[in-house]
Amino acid sequence: MATTDLYGWLLLSPTLFSLLQLFVAPFALVESPNWLRSRGYEQQAQKASLRLATTSSIGPMDDEKVLPTIVEDGSFDAGSISAAHPNLSLLEVAKDPQLAPAFFLLLVMLIGQQLCGINALFFYSTDFFKLAGLENPMLGTLMCSGVNVLAVAVVLPMLVSTARRKMMMWGLGGMLFSASILTAALVLLDDPSNEEVDSVEANLPTTPFNAIEIEAVVALEPVNYTPMVVLAVVLSFIAAFELSLGLVPWIIGTELFPTHAKGAAFSCASGANWFATFIIGIAFPAIQSSLGPYCFLPFIASVFLTLVICYLLLPETVGFSTAENLDHLHKKW
Repeated sequence: MATTDLYGWLLLSPTLFSLLQLFVAPFALVESPNWLRSRGYEQQAQKASLRLATTSSIGPMDDEKVLPTIVEDGSFDAGSISAAHPNLSLLEVAKDPQLAPAFFLLLVMLIGQQLCGINALFFYSTDFFKLAGLENPMLGTLMCSGVNVLAVAVVLPMLVSTARRKMMMWGLGGMLFSASILTAALVLLDDPSNEEVDSVEANLPTTPFNAIEIEAVVALEPVNYTPMVVLAVVLSFIAAFELSLGLVPWIIGTELFPTHAKGAAFSCASGANWFATFIIGIAFPAIQSSLGPYCFLPFIASVFLTLVICYLLLPETVGFSTAENLDHLHKKW
């Protein structure tokens, strides 16, 4: 649809999807039972709990079996969590010695999610592939989107039971390796010696006497596979991103924070994530202009720092309660 005739429809498509969401939302979404109960709407909270239970994997339940709230260890409690633990403010989360390490780790992962350079590739992929010498930059951009979708489809089922820490370590390691190979390939492309054959051919006068000479130079010119290497490592970088920083931090965050702290922690971390996205979107052209083929070095440094922090602090969260996860994090802290 990225053509002169259809471009308007491409711009309109997000609006159409938004209208569809607005139409479907009243029938599909359920208000939070805890939120309803904290404001005194006990009957509506019971109905919401029943609806959530009948649409979940645990199967249908009747009203007597649906208890008002679920506490952090997964057991049911008839009391209201909101009443026992009022929602914490951002300052309270940051100052709480039990929650501060988890908040720091969440910030590192969600800021690192953007400072790794993933959106520098998505925002400027066509221009990036054009500078890398790819014959069809638009095809490279489409392949990036396709690999991104496929990687998400593969990783989503893994999130049910696969160890989060292992996914982060493997994914970050893959990103670090791919970004390093990408930088080496860009340096090779920028090597002036690669243009030596072209300059020799251009300096030879086109006369019948040196036609054989020109043909010999062209025949000796090697095929340049470096643009294809650039494409391959960019695709592997995207796949490794989805295995680690793409999805896992959002899941780990829900497993590290109790209900009354999630709102403040995630609102701040999400804001920092979007601010980092803005910075990368604005700054990458200047970074590319200043550093040339070494433009991915800042992103390599960011991925390496995120990898080190996660290696030192990130506990395994699968199969443990929130309290246990916080305890494991404190032992590493």
